[in-house]
Amino acid sequence: MGVDLEVLRQLKQKANENREKRAKRGGGGRDNRMAPIVYVPAGTTNLRFYMDSENNITRTFFRHKVGQDSVHCLHGCPVCKYLSDMEKKYPDFQGAWKLGSRETTIAYAWIFNCSEESKFVKLETPVLLMGNHKLGRELNDHIADIDEEEFSKMLDPLTVHAMWELKSGNNGRDFSLAPSFKKATMDPMPDTLYPLSQCIYPVGQEPTAEQVSKFIEIINEAYETHIKTVDPDDLKASSDSASEEPAVSEEEAPAPAKAPAKATAKPAEPKKAASAKAAEPPAAEVSGDPKECFGAHPDGIQPECLLCPDEGSCEAATAKAATN
Repeated sequence: MGVDLEVLRQLKQKANENREKRAKRGGGGRDNRMAPIVYVPAGTTNLRFYMDSENNITRTFFRHKVGQDSVHCLHGCPVCKYLSDMEKKYPDFQGAWKLGSRETTIAYAWIFNCSEESKFVKLETPVLLMGNHKLGRELNDHIADIDEEEFSKMLDPLTVHAMWELKSGNNGRDFSLAPSFKKATMDPMPDTLYPLSQCIYPVGQEPTAEQVSKFIEIINEAYETHIKTVDPDDLKASSDSASEEPAVSEEEAPAPAKAPAKATAKPAEPKKAASAKAAEPPAAEVSGDPKECFGAHPDGIQPECLLCPDEGSCEAATAKAATN
């Protein structure tokens, strides 16, 4: 039994449309205006940095992130407001800092080599390098002290110039960035790439209501897990203590807060580092009897990880496993 000719024509037309879409994205299914994203690798990495089409070398933003779920954190962030309310209600929850806003730095770079081989590290091609606040801090400190002539050479990809040596370890807690004695050129950055202001989260872009709602669900799951592990009497005492606040007059009373799940208010400028930086976690050690899932979380921490004493070491073990 033959196939209807009209069906064949429709299938061929659909195949041709899909081919044209791939061609517009650069042929590989990925937007050709986006460079591969590479998180700061562990070990020692030699690289150089680019200046983007808007004359920026780095960009910093804030976000809440657990696993694959993240929310852009702007001034008046509804997630911050909700988390603050939960912290006041359950002040004994030690995992709250992992849900807070984190400072992230991105920069376009060319990686020459890396001591820790990983399928996630792209060598000798322009990449969007992503790291914590230390990446931006270290690079900006060096740029502030460099003279203009040297700075111009540094930004010219075709000029033989010193590579940067980036060292990272202990799950990102140990970090250093400095010029090295090694020199090299790199390919020019394609002018089709998005400026840093449009990468990950476009500057000033509000999170959607769905993103906010999803992250609030993650916060609730984390606190529900915490509540199940706490003695009811201790929980009640903690809640009573948190609610015992000095009375204020109507003139001094703050205006009622808006519902935290909505993200419709127009944000102001992104948060400054001084007010939004999350506390650095202490270096973790493996307990005597780690769980079976230790070192097996390639998608990042999950809500149940927030109460695990080995969470920090587990992240490091997971990253190491990805390089093997």
